[in-house]
Amino acid sequence: MARSPQRSREAHLTARRKSGTKVGTANRDLVALKSALSLALKWDLIDVHPLAKVKPAKDKHSGVVRYLGSVDDGEEQRLRNALVTRDSNAIEARARTIAGGRAQHADVQPLPADGFADHLTPMALVAMNTGLRRGELTSLTWGTWTSSASGDDPGRLSRSRAPRAMFH
Repeated sequence: MARSPQRSREAHLTARRKSGTKVGTANRDLVALKSALSLALKWDLIDVHPLAKVKPAKDKHSGVVRYLGSVDDGEEQRLRNALVTRDSNAIEARARTIAGGRAQHADVQPLPADGFADHLTPMALVAMNTGLRRGELTSLTWGTWTSSASGDDPGRLSRSRAPRAMFH
């Protein structure tokens, strides 16, 4: 009697886990193989898709909420310090450029000494304080920002409508 694809998959996953492969890696390999077999079925190279009913293994890490400080308590503070250092270095570099007096830098304007060098620090701070992801953050407009800042849950801006963890 032939082994079912599900049992073969379980045996293969067990062997891969013993060799040190993580569940997510084995699942990605399974998805790639299933995709190749689906194309072979579509192109009439095979008659039956042997892995059609095989599901990826459960990964205990797939539902873990990750955020700054979840592993290392000083991670958020180090990021904030790095952003301040980055901005102050850029402001000083701009001031040195202007002080150099070269003709090609005549139109260069100084950066405010108490401000940000560019958009990165404000966006990182908003992302850290609201939990917004990059796509959500870059698609914000004043209309969506003011409606979420009025007390609504910023999680409503997410594509999945899942609540976001808030940090201050």
